[in-house]
Amino acid sequence: MNIAGILVGIVSVVVVAAAFFLSTQSAKATAKAGIHAVDAEAYKRASEIYEDTITSLRSDISHLREDIGNARSEIRLLRDSNDKMARELRRLGKTIENNTGPQEAQ
Repeated sequence: MNIAGILVGIVSVVVVAAAFFLSTQSAKATAKAGIHAVDAEAYKRASEIYEDTITSLRSDISHLREDIGNARSEIRLLRDSNDKMARELRRLGKTIENNTGPQEAQ
């Protein structure tokens, strides 16, 4: 469960770093071209990259939530199976004790 949270955090940090890097690069390019000169096509590309990244992150988060739900279901099933096995082992242990106990006394 914490792994999914960590993964989402790591992905978020990567996106923020990428956005910062792209923003810094865009600012440097704009400064070189002049304060008033704006490359609309570069802005559009950066905006599309940003939007695509956000969409991808939302999709990843959705998949991670689905994976978490599946993992929780599997854990529930494993716990149930473990509990059944423990009950059966206790029952078998009592049966063995009951079957061997009187014979040893004879």
